[in-house]
Amino acid sequence: MHNGNKIGFALALTAGLLTATAASAALTVLHTFCPSATCTGTQDGEFPAGAPVKDGNKLYGTTEGGGANGVGTVYRYNVSNTNYADIFDFASTGTNLYSPEGALIEDTGGNLYGTAKLGGAHGHGGVYKLNAPGGGGGWTITTIYSFCTTTSGSICTDGDSPRAGLTYAGQAGGSQYDGTSLLFGNTFIGGANDHGAVFALQLSGGVWSEKVIHDFAGATTDGQNPTSSMWMDGSNNIFGTTLHGGSASKGFVFELTPGMNQWTNAWTETAVYNMCWTAVAKCPDGNLPTGLIMDGSGNIYAAAELGGNGINPSGGGTFFKLDNPGGCTEGGVATFWCLTVIHNFCTAANCTDGYIPAATTNPVEDASGNFYGVTSNGGTGAGGFPGGGTLYKITSAGAYSVLASFCTGGCGNGETPISTPVWDGTTLYGATQGGGDATNLAGVLWSF
Repeated sequence: MHNGNKIGFALALTAGLLTATAASAALTVLHTFCPSATCTGTQDGEFPAGAPVKDGNKLYGTTEGGGANGVGTVYRYNVSNTNYADIFDFASTGTNLYSPEGALIEDTGGNLYGTAKLGGAHGHGGVYKLNAPGGGGGWTITTIYSFCTTTSGSICTDGDSPRAGLTYAGQAGGSQYDGTSLLFGNTFIGGANDHGAVFALQLSGGVWSEKVIHDFAGATTDGQNPTSSMWMDGSNNIFGTTLHGGSASKGFVFELTPGMNQWTNAWTETAVYNMCWTAVAKCPDGNLPTGLIMDGSGNIYAAAELGGNGINPSGGGTFFKLDNPGGCTEGGVATFWCLTVIHNFCTAANCTDGYIPAATTNPVEDASGNFYGVTSNGGTGAGGFPGGGTLYKITSAGAYSVLASFCTGGCGNGETPISTPVWDGTTLYGATQGGGDATNLAGVLWSF
């Protein structure tokens, strides 16, 4: 224990709790992405990154590349009849947005919303709405906002290059977006200090406006480079992580609290936790945090790409909990949340238990308090170390197991999962950014 912060490794190091047995037979490949017309007769997408969104029997997701113009798609997959369709092709010409990376959200009218890290009116990415077909037509796109509309020198002060999906009030409780209330998101760089920003979008009179509600300061006083989707709780506080920044420059967990009016009043940032603040070698609490979720009691759960007590020289990552309320100290300063490491990745030889949870992912929780997530490397799949990644489960009691191992070298079940799994109450769905077709290695859509 360091100044009250609980960094507990007993769970992960207890042999009885570590059951890293691959169960790949339970993993089903639903679709193999292939941008070459020789595979399916159509121009498919390639490299899915953001988590798919599920509406009834249909999964909607994005690919960073591929499609008719080679710069990304929105796809639809029907789990009841296995029908796959490329419903929209992005284009890099003119002011079009392209290269979508974050997860989609859906409104009550069936329209989809997302972010693209490139293109737009100023070439620095933006936010879009994909309008559902009406009257027998196809899907059409509306650019809600193009970043770099305001600048200071070479810096896009309104944000630049979004890599994560959007959030809104009610999303954490499972409600669809209403189509009119505020949307929130973050950008990897840009903002007043070019270290990233959190922004809000308001629809008024049919026109969307953008406002930065927090500029990350970076260095050791604030976060830097948000990469994953944020979480909005029932009181409309926003929680998130940044890949860098914090007191040790190893990542940062933050909270943004709104004023009386979420649009007109200022938001206040509170530092929840500074990763690796003890400056201990390998960062036993974690280094480079991924996206987070909250349980019903307001506790935070997340993973870190590196750090921990794994046998790899850089650790291998951690899965951790931050207790609500706080009450712990960092370097003599109070009010921080208390961190407990639930699992250390890469404690098994050759990291067969998983290695490097991807920064773009968030864990998911089921009704029993069990957590699911993916690592981008490790596992027992074909190809050997560093492995093609894993799908893992952590029970409410802290027991860790590998549900499936992905493999390397063009294996059919995919390689390198970097998108958050989707849980619909009975089944997990997700995508890998590589593997699948041995020639194109463009990724797969899977279920478990």
